[in-house]
Amino acid sequence: MLFFQADDVAALRGEIVARGGEPSELENVNWIKMRMFQLEDPDGHRLWFGQSFQEPEIERPDPLLWQIMPSLPLTDVAAGLEYYRDVLGFSVNYAQQDLAVMDRDKARILLVARGGRFTGIGACYVYVRDADQLHTELTGKGATVLGAPVSRPWGLREFQVLDPEGNEITFGQPFE
Repeated sequence: MLFFQADDVAALRGEIVARGGEPSELENVNWIKMRMFQLEDPDGHRLWFGQSFQEPEIERPDPLLWQIMPSLPLTDVAAGLEYYRDVLGFSVNYAQQDLAVMDRDKARILLVARGGRFTGIGACYVYVRDADQLHTELTGKGATVLGAPVSRPWGLREFQVLDPEGNEITFGQPFE
């Protein structure tokens, strides 16, 4: 991977497109405070082009939102409760036949009976302190892990886990 700093990254991207190149879209990469795009050369090498960006400081009041509890639909809530408890390391906060509130550290997930408003599969993102440590733990317990942790250019080291019914949890560790 090669990184090039540009004075006008948007214009540079436009020139590459005009010459037939296929760069990624421009995006702000917060961990390095750069507006960037990526291009692969014919040999598959990744080339990153970026330009520094400055955002004014925004004064923020005390937070109004402080925790989230995503709902993940399951046909068999009892089996899901066992998987989240025994394999993913969550504890049972509350359970009944058609739902279970599961906690692990500061993360909370609601397992709900599939049907009505809760159809299909769900997904959520959980920020973690150490993605590699958690990956090792969950792999050792037999979780359906979709691969090893990968460090992404947007500043997160992440991996995905599926529950027995296909709901996806992505665990990500910021490294900025």
